Amino acid sequence: MIVNIEFLDVEPIENLVTCLNYKVDKVVFFGYEDVIIKSREHTERFLKRYCNVGQVEFITMSNTNLDEIMENMSAVIEKEQSAGNQVFFDVTGGEGLMLLAFGALAKEKKLPLHMFDIESGWLYELNREMKPTLSESAKKCH
Repeated sequence: MIVNIEFLDVEPIENLVTCLNYKVDKVVFFGYEDVIIKSREHTERFLKRYCNVGQVEFITMSNTNLDEIMENMSAVIEKEQSAGNQVFFDVTGGEGLMLLAFGALAKEKKLPLHMFDIESGWLYELNREMKPTLSESAKKCH
């Protein structure tokens, strides 16, 4: 199973762009409580209906405690990996402490990071030495 882990952003396209371009089985969103409350329903509905994502999960993160963020993210990564899933980090739209935690965990756990430049449509795989990359593992949707 291909799992895309990303930030839940207030800009809807940033939450959908990877799944609009690549076949992903599950998306795990890390986000702040107010953004999750606002975006959860329509984001999940869109991903399941138009991108054929089987599972969508939302996990509330602290906006002030880096250690807590890293512990929570690490637990999710370990859960997905122990289930035999391929895990990818999408940093499109990321900011603040969650972006810092993603970078540190990606290096520690040797997980590939990617982001989309929405205007150009380019996928940037930021640490190509971490194999396999999303473009090598997931089918293109087009």
